[in-house]
Parts: sequence; structure tokens; C-alpha cells
Amino acid sequence: MSAMSSGSSRRVRSVRWPGQAIGAISILVGALSIGFVAGAEQRPAAGSGDRPIRMLQAPPEELGQEDLERYWSTATEIEMAVLTDEEGRDLYALSRELERASELFERVAESPSGDPSGHWRAARAVWLSGEVLPLEEKEEKLDRFRRAEALTDIALAKNPDCGECMLWKFIAMGRTLTTGGVMDAMRALPEMSKLLDRAIELQPNHRDSEDNSTLGNLYYSSAIFNRLVPDWIILKWMTGVRGDKWLALEHSRKALELHPTRLDYRIEVGTQLLCIGTAKKKPDRLAEGKRLIEAAIAEAPEAETEDERREIFFARKLLAEPKKACGYTGDDIVDVDAEAKKNKGGKRDKKSKSKR
Repeated sequence: MSAMSSGSSRRVRSVRWPGQAIGAISILVGALSIGFVAGAEQRPAAGSGDRPIRMLQAPPEELGQEDLERYWSTATEIEMAVLTDEEGRDLYALSRELERASELFERVAESPSGDPSGHWRAARAVWLSGEVLPLEEKEEKLDRFRRAEALTDIALAKNPDCGECMLWKFIAMGRTLTTGGVMDAMRALPEMSKLLDRAIELQPNHRDSEDNSTLGNLYYSSAIFNRLVPDWIILKWMTGVRGDKWLALEHSRKALELHPTRLDYRIEVGTQLLCIGTAKKKPDRLAEGKRLIEAAIAEAPEAETEDERREIFFARKLLAEPKKACGYTGDDIVDVDAEAKKNKGGKRDKKSKSKR
């Protein structure tokens, strides 16, 4: 039993995974945004999501290998059908289908002869079940995001070195903060930072497709995290965490090396350069960032999804106002310094500026 085929060149709709982390003590820490594009070897057959599953209520230890493989296959088909066919479909029905996929993945993970990676796949499916719901369904969304985080905790208890689990815990934590309020963000920052650092150190090898992998998304997540979280020393004193724009640039480039055709990764490298160019007064970096974003827009295929159209919209906005690049979240632009001053967060520490 394995995850989705890595040999696919078929593009499916992208799913943005935004989270937000705003610090207490009157300073804005930043907004976190995760991108993900999933791929599948082939489009699921029509109606496959309604396929009956025999022995669904059977205890995990009673399931045979054939049943486990069918559970996994059906759960994957449901997940991919949602990713490819969301537009025009009932969002509540999609959410229910994804909850079913999560249950199937979890059944496989709990079986003695099953695949333990089913835990994080279950977390991803239930997370998506909340993500597709309308914004007004706040409590339902929160329930799904919290369940996703709980599933990653189970997975990490069984395998503390599961890099995929760490990525999905990071994503679930960020989205819970976004949806439920960000008062606990300051306490969450150290754990979120450690999750990214440790997962990258582990170099997980899961790939969903040619243009999507866990490691690529980890580098991309770390790039955005380190760009958005301010590099103030006072933040380091309070949380043990501070941003690092040069590390953010390095990680954005590593993500792009892994998946050079990803539009969001290309725009992120350009965004990092715009951010450094304006924040660190590096005109050469600023010019390079503009060139990269202009090239990404010019060479991008026709935008087929809402997410791609949004990426291009914000890329053009950043070209017009590059000083806002440090606060670009993927879904919005946050002026971190302005928010800090507004909330009397104090001045930025001048010593934190790199001489690179």
C-alpha cells in the first residue's frame, strides 16, 4: 500500500492552506500561508466515492489485506476526486466525503498489518473536510482542524520521526489559529518553528506527484514562516523564535529546485527577494525579484483555478508595491511593522539587520 503515484504529470486544482500567527503583547508576529498542489495518476471513475465498503465496522485486527488495500484505494480516490472536481459541487457533500476518507485511512493505520502513514493521511483528509466548508461554518471548520491536529499527535506518538506528520500538525495548528482566533499564537510559535525545523532535518520522501512533495511543502512553509515572522530580538526573548529572511530565501529556492514548475514556488522566491530588497536595502535583490515574478507570470500556463488566479493577482500587486512583499501571506498582505506601531509594539531592533 502506498501513497498516490509519483509519476503523474496531470495537474489538479491547488489548495491554499493559510494559517495565521499574531503575537500577544501588542505586536503582530505574522500570518502563515501553506500551499499545496496534489496530483494523481488518473482521474477517479465517476461515482467511486459512493462505492460500498465491506466490513467498515469490523475491528481493525479482523481486516484482511484485501480489505485494507480497498480502504486505502477508496480513500485516495475520494481525496483526489475532491481536489479535481470541487468547482460546482456541494461543499457540505464534499466535506462529508473527506470525513469518510479520513475514517478509511485511520482504519488502515490502526490495523496491525496496515500502513501507519494512514494516520497523517487521515489528518490531511479531515483537514480538507474543514477547509472546503464555507467560512460561516466556523465551529464545524474548527472541529475538523482540531481533529486533524489530534490525529497528527497520535501519529507522532507512534512515530516521533514522521516528517509528514509534522507538516500536517504545523498546518492544522496554523489554520486553527486563523479560524478560532489568534490569542494563543505567541505560545504556538515555538512549537510550530520546531515542527518545521525537525521535519526538514528528517528529509521526508513522500511525493504525491511530480510537482508536489512533503519536503517541497516543508521548505515552502519554512520560507513563508521565516519571512512573515519578524526578526526582532524582543520576539526571540519572548518566544525563543524570530524570523530569518535570508533563511527564508534559501528555503524558497530549495522548494523551487524540487518542483521548478510550481507557480506558487516561483512567485515565493521572487517575493522573498522583493522583501529582502526593500527591508535590507538591497537594490540588486529587488531587481532580481521583479525579474523572477515577471517571468513567472509571463511563462505561467493559463490560470485554470481560483488559486492560480489569486497568485497572479497578488504577484502583480507586489510588483507595483514591492515594500509590501514581507507581509504577503498568499491570501492577503499584512503590514507587520505598521501593525506593531499601531499596537505600540515598539521599534524594530536595528541590530537584527543582516549585512549580507
